[in-house]
Amino acid sequence: MLQNSLLKLRKAHYGLGLVGGAVLTMLIVMVLLPAPGFAQSGGLPAFNVTSGAEGEQTYSLSLQILALMSGLAILPSLLLGMTAFTRIIIVLSIMRQALGTQQTPPNQVLISIALFLTIFIMTPTFQVIYDTAVSPYLDGNMDPLTAIEVGGNILREFIILNTREAELAMFAEMAGDAPYEDNDDVPYTVLMPAFITSELKTAFQIGFLIFLPSTWFKYFHLAHHRFTQIPGKDPELAIEKPKTRLGFVKYISGIPTWFGHFKTLLHNATGDCNADFLPKKAEASIVSESRLLILSYTLMFSGALLFGSTALFWIWILPVFLGQPFLRLFLLAEHGLCPTVANVSDNTRTTFTNQIVRFIAWNMSYHTEHHTL
Repeated sequence: MLQNSLLKLRKAHYGLGLVGGAVLTMLIVMVLLPAPGFAQSGGLPAFNVTSGAEGEQTYSLSLQILALMSGLAILPSLLLGMTAFTRIIIVLSIMRQALGTQQTPPNQVLISIALFLTIFIMTPTFQVIYDTAVSPYLDGNMDPLTAIEVGGNILREFIILNTREAELAMFAEMAGDAPYEDNDDVPYTVLMPAFITSELKTAFQIGFLIFLPSTWFKYFHLAHHRFTQIPGKDPELAIEKPKTRLGFVKYISGIPTWFGHFKTLLHNATGDCNADFLPKKAEASIVSESRLLILSYTLMFSGALLFGSTALFWIWILPVFLGQPFLRLFLLAEHGLCPTVANVSDNTRTTFTNQIVRFIAWNMSYHTEHHTL
């Protein structure tokens, strides 16, 4: 039973990575489709063959092919750096670190998820590029340089819309340029670093809103893995499980959990972080981290009240409360009512769900396998 589940988990990870790689390959092929002119002239020659006076032959690599292969090497970086991929992969990485799951899900799965989400976000932009640049070019109604210019301008609009004005002004000043009168005046040497920096800042802001105190939770989760279902040692057993219908409703609402997190944060900020699973060497960093989080949350909520903004409610508080019932039920199934023994096949439960749930939960439904690995 356990071996079959492990095999399914590995196949799921491999499948996501394989599909993600195939999608990226298809994008590269679409960008590099040969022009009609090349087809009419017999294709782009890979080698030049020169015959000498005595019949010997000399082979040389075409400069065009050399340039094309060099372009292929940097194309993935260009595609990922000019899309939403950077923002998504950083947020997913921060989530994984905050959950204390180390390498679960593995990097291959994380990149696959980020690629799928990037394609989903970029599809409207890619569709416009295809309709206005790629399709006319393939039909022979547009020359290659014009197609590149048209497609580049559309992608440029996406980049500018997602670039912060402050970052643009900063890099323009560093480049020694005056404020630009129009977006078309912004050179790519200024626009691209401004866009990447904007994506990084946005990613870390999003990650902060979903971030648990990572240092404290890391040791909490490691203790849970080391002493799973062992009374007095597994810190998760200290979390009270529902015993009545009313208690069950309160539990799945997530409200007791958030009160517990807030209480832990306050205790840690005051230096009262003496749980058995916390090593002495980590106390200073846990205290500093908790104080920084409390200060940051205070500034965010104060700013929202001062400026009358509802952004925090829509992008943070509401999604958290809507997701809590799903998360609480999911967590309850992992160890709920399992015996308090050291055997991982008895104290942990794998839940068989559908593909959508497995995708959203990063295959965490294979929880026995998660503890085994």
